[in-house]
Amino acid sequence: MDRKTDAGAERAFDAMRFYLFEQVDVGDALRAAVSQLHAHAQRHAVEVEVIQTADFTRHAHRSAFMVLLKALLENAIQFSPRHGKVTVTASPQGLSVRDNGPGMSADELARVGRWFWRGAAGQASFRAGIGLAVAGATVARHGWTLHAANLRPGMLFVVSWRRLSR
Repeated sequence: MDRKTDAGAERAFDAMRFYLFEQVDVGDALRAAVSQLHAHAQRHAVEVEVIQTADFTRHAHRSAFMVLLKALLENAIQFSPRHGKVTVTASPQGLSVRDNGPGMSADELARVGRWFWRGAAGQASFRAGIGLAVAGATVARHGWTLHAANLRPGMLFVVSWRRLSR
């Protein structure tokens, strides 16, 4: 990955500073994202379970927030085995997306979120390798954090709403 590609992608996300941030109902956004990916989950025979611990909102750019949710969910669905399960948990502290796919090696885990990079499990697909990079950039623009953990089997992606000190 060259720095020029990363810098260009980051400039594109700089435009988000001009967009309208508003209170977004997280439960409504999750239900919409799951609904939009329903056919994708059915094609892969993957169940998507949503657990919401409370009703709450987040100050976010609505469209970018939807892109974040869909990128994390689509990735989890894509790499879950047939008849697998993706669990999304939302709370006032953060959001987690867990799948029961193959997981990643330590080397792959260190590369998660790089633009146009795909792990070994994604090499055979026609995917571009931008979903988790978009998720990471969106999280960063909101001042949140994104953490990836290998559960073997499966992956866990956690978005923390806590704003970083600047």
